[in-house]
Amino acid sequence: MNATLIDAPQLADALGDSRLRILDATVLKDDGDLWSILPGLAAFETCHIPGATFADLITEFSDPTKDTDPASALRAYALPTLEQFTNAARRHGINTNSTVVCYDQGPGMWATRLWRLLKVFGHDNVTVLNGGLPAWQRHNLPVEHGPHSLPHVGDFMPGAPYIPVATTNDVENIVDELDTDTILVNVLDAKTFRGEADTALPRKGHIPNSINLPFTALFDASGAFHDDTTLRALFAAAGIDGSRPVVTYCGGGIAATLPAFALHRLGIEALVYDGSLFAWTQDANRPLTTES
Repeated sequence: MNATLIDAPQLADALGDSRLRILDATVLKDDGDLWSILPGLAAFETCHIPGATFADLITEFSDPTKDTDPASALRAYALPTLEQFTNAARRHGINTNSTVVCYDQGPGMWATRLWRLLKVFGHDNVTVLNGGLPAWQRHNLPVEHGPHSLPHVGDFMPGAPYIPVATTNDVENIVDELDTDTILVNVLDAKTFRGEADTALPRKGHIPNSINLPFTALFDASGAFHDDTTLRALFAAAGIDGSRPVVTYCGGGIAATLPAFALHRLGIEALVYDGSLFAWTQDANRPLTTES
């Protein structure tokens, strides 16, 4: 099994494969506060896929030194160091030859965040469960309850970055039109893009020279990704066809991994601006606009 996206019945057939590692990346958000989050451990212990372990994106798979508030989303939005990620991957039994399946119990962005982290640190054989735990449950597949049991320590070895990250300097070059080739994509909803929605950010609007393609457009009514033909048409309508570089961003770098993942499936590599709007708005001199 070496695919970018896997359906629930396919994963069920693979259970028991010694090379398989399944990680639940669920993070719980407070809808009233963009930056207030908690690990999804309670949700995991209530229900999870057999053999899965809980991957805590807030403390394990991020750099918690970037923020001292344990309830702050900044802890999950900070790219971990090489040492932090290597230790976390090994704790979850990930070996160099492991097939890693990422899923979450929500909109999928935390699963694609973990997918991207594995790619950044050089692990190629990683896939995402299409539709997450809800899809698994719709197929009436077995689940487990209670805490996970960590497997043997893996021998994961990081490689060269398979997918690099976009920096604030990269985005500044797009804004200043030093880079006129790259397509900068804001993946938040249209109201937020236009500065009409309340957010926890200090300023409203979007980064100049960016287009808007809400991440919600990637999914069908069941919460699964659209088929490749539909996705390709969706991106092409936005001018994204693989002929130009792409950088995606959102509020903190999590939702931006969804279109990056979908594009990867289509053979188009997009970089994610890891800091996204939170990092951009830290400097009041960096511009935002509400104009489309």
